[in-house]
Amino acid sequence: MKLDILVTKHNEAVRCIDDNGLSTKEQLKSFVANVNRIIDLKLSQVARDARIALKNADKKQQDSYFDLSCSLPYTVYVHQHKGALAKFEKASKKDPRFLPHYEALLSVSEYVQQAQYVKTLEIAPRETASEKERKNQEARWKTLPNASKAVVDAIMDAVTPEVSKHHAKRIEMVAELRNSYKKEISAAKDGKGKFQVKQNAIAKYGIGVLSLITAPVEDADAILVRERASELEKVRISATKRLGTYEVDKSSVTVETGLDGIECQFTLYNNGETVGNFGFKAILAGGYNIQRLHLRTIFNEASA
Repeated sequence: MKLDILVTKHNEAVRCIDDNGLSTKEQLKSFVANVNRIIDLKLSQVARDARIALKNADKKQQDSYFDLSCSLPYTVYVHQHKGALAKFEKASKKDPRFLPHYEALLSVSEYVQQAQYVKTLEIAPRETASEKERKNQEARWKTLPNASKAVVDAIMDAVTPEVSKHHAKRIEMVAELRNSYKKEISAAKDGKGKFQVKQNAIAKYGIGVLSLITAPVEDADAILVRERASELEKVRISATKRLGTYEVDKSSVTVETGLDGIECQFTLYNNGETVGNFGFKAILAGGYNIQRLHLRTIFNEASA
């Protein structure tokens, strides 16, 4: 690749980083690699010219040149530039034929300094799918009509106590299983017996539950708290997504709780007309055994 193309590419990369920062590790690698190619091209060109000039030199001059060149680096990378510059400067004082090599390295110092600076920059964190979804959720909630927000709030008011009950029961169950597991492990006579206790627990409850009951209590409690928050957030997201498609200025909500979970009936209005009648169910499954609580949200639209 021609030197001018590499330099143009380098300058474009510098402008991009100045404007947008360093976004990925690949961008950093590409930037440094391009500077390495500039250095290599500069040195290769000088070395080629030197070899051509040596053709007209006598054997003694050729031997002197090649003996000295053996102690000098053939390839120079960004991180080696400072040391190589000093070596070629010293060599140029012994043999002026190495002065072009030194000057070539000196001419790329600005590129090297820029590469070294870029290597010190922090890579901007990449936005994850969950972060993007969270931003979308916030945007949907902000644009939701107040009447629809009132419906979502009513649903959450009904769901939260029920989920909290199941959450409390799950904490108790995990504590009971933890104590039982510890007793069985203590009663095991040897490593083989302990291994069998572990395998029995996995077969009965699953690896996820085993991780909970063998983790430190504070870690297990933190996981359960996150599960509760996650289940409640699912309800809010589901309701917000569904209601966000309607223009609403008024709503009415009826909430009932039963053995299977929560049922809501609500009607949406706009300008005095019914927009839609909905039935909402939040089914609590698995709350009273050790498996994780599952909260399924179901919307059924009836005719207006």
